[in-house]
Amino acid sequence: MHEVALAVLEQDSNFLIQLRDDIDEILFPGQWGLFGGHIEPGETPSQAVHRELFEEISWFADKPLTPWFRRESGAYIAYLFRGTLSVSIDQLFLHEGQDMTLASLDQLASGSIWSHRLNEYRSVAPGLEIVRQHLVSSIHAP
Repeated sequence: MHEVALAVLEQDSNFLIQLRDDIDEILFPGQWGLFGGHIEPGETPSQAVHRELFEEISWFADKPLTPWFRRESGAYIAYLFRGTLSVSIDQLFLHEGQDMTLASLDQLASGSIWSHRLNEYRSVAPGLEIVRQHLVSSIHAP
């Protein structure tokens, strides 16, 4: 079973997402997903998510991201972390994926989001709907 660590980074009620590469061998190729990736042997999920963020967008979190929830789905276990994106998206350097953007909950719910780099709409990966549902629940929690 594969283990991954993913980051839900918020800025002004929007969430940083990545347009995954069009590579058939990866999960959800060409779809919008979260930044993060596989947990290496001997690495904790927290270490993995921070390493992946640096590798993928050259960003170090000001403080450790908060563990949020864990999801098991047949072939993988995903550890999700939440935090605040402390810099402008213009200060990030995309090293993996085709595009990145800050998306609202409504945009995530729409099922497809515009890519400025590709000049087309691309679909939202199914896992992002689960994340959106958790976000909505946390907003409406007493």
